[in-house]
Amino acid sequence: MALDGTTSFSSQAIQGSNCLPRQLSHGHTLYDHSAITPVVVCPGRSQVIAFPPEDIRPHDGHDTQDGEQMAGTRWIQTPAETLTPYPVT
Repeated sequence: MALDGTTSFSSQAIQGSNCLPRQLSHGHTLYDHSAITPVVVCPGRSQVIAFPPEDIRPHDGHDTQDGEQMAGTRWIQTPAETLTPYPVT
């Protein structure tokens, strides 16, 4: 299982509850929307099984930004019940 973080959207004007604010050197703020993209991979195979992404949240009850590890942990806990019946996952 590969869990890789990526920025899916950035804007200086549009922001939301899951956007991560970042101060730019010229004083403006850039709002990033980032997520992890979970994929089941197999060495030597070009096929993968992709799953829905999980948002990386600004502050999820911690002193620092959520980060890929917390988003990955949340993703693993969320769909576990729905994936249990399928032996491939």
